[in-house]
Amino acid sequence: MTHPANLDADRRAQILARLAARPALWRQYVEDNGGDPEFGLWLFMLDATISRHVGLTHADLPDQPYRDEYDAGTDPTEYAARVMLTELT
Repeated sequence: MTHPANLDADRRAQILARLAARPALWRQYVEDNGGDPEFGLWLFMLDATISRHVGLTHADLPDQPYRDEYDAGTDPTEYAARVMLTELT
């Protein structure tokens, strides 16, 4: 994966449309996190990685500077690995 800002515009729009088609997910990732769809997509990508490896989401882990990492351009997959290493080992 890569930071949403680095995705092809069509691919990013396609993923956001799939997220928007599921109101509960849209609310969880976008509306509940300041209404920024790009940040919501980043969190969704982060959770996909965490969930695939340990069956949890970012909401199950201690608070992290998620927005700061997003703003810094951090790849959500790389950040998920860092969070899992520090919080789950």
